[in-house]
Amino acid sequence: EELSGDRRVQQEWEDLRSSGIVSSTTRLKHVLLERPTTFEVNDSGRAVVKLLGNSQGQGGTFEELLENIEAYLRKAGGSERVSRLNTMYGVDEAVLARHFHVYEQNGRVYAAPGKTSKSSAAADPAAQEALEKAAAEREKAAAERDAEVRELERQISHLTSSRVQICQSMVFCLDAAANAAALSKSLVKSLEAPELSTELALARFFLISDVLYNSGS
Repeated sequence: EELSGDRRVQQEWEDLRSSGIVSSTTRLKHVLLERPTTFEVNDSGRAVVKLLGNSQGQGGTFEELLENIEAYLRKAGGSERVSRLNTMYGVDEAVLARHFHVYEQNGRVYAAPGKTSKSSAAADPAAQEALEKAAAEREKAAAERDAEVRELERQISHLTSSRVQICQSMVFCLDAAANAAALSKSLVKSLEAPELSTELALARFFLISDVLYNSGS
């Protein structure tokens, strides 16, 4: 595959550029050469590139495919983006979730080894208990996050330019910093409400400004 023509290589390059890891003057080939666990670059006459792991997803049994994915995850440092695994191995998030630990971080979905099969969990009660505990903790965290988002939306719907109200909502946001990403989306969305009066828009803007200022203190 030509170095600049493969869709998967272009996706990897765009991710790096958008993340700010590489600058506009950085050459694609140099970056790929620095990632030997992901790409293999051959410069015989003209540069060609191979995305490692892609051929492993073709043919063989499903068990072999899972073994290849797990081996790649461990080689890649323990986790990889689900979108990249889908490109490399042709498996979607639902399939990965049944056999690996799938989680979200900074707006991206990752997969990592660690999902225990039903047979191994049945043979190891401690593993089964750990899985159930982890699942319960995730559900509890999600419920707490949703409750805090609903409470913030309730406060915003009644927010005025009163400094007392703005201060109370700001304190609530700071106290719920563990769910900052979800609360931030609600704050930004509040400015997009249709037919929002100037006074209410300013009140919400002041709240966002105070949260930003105090979260950095």
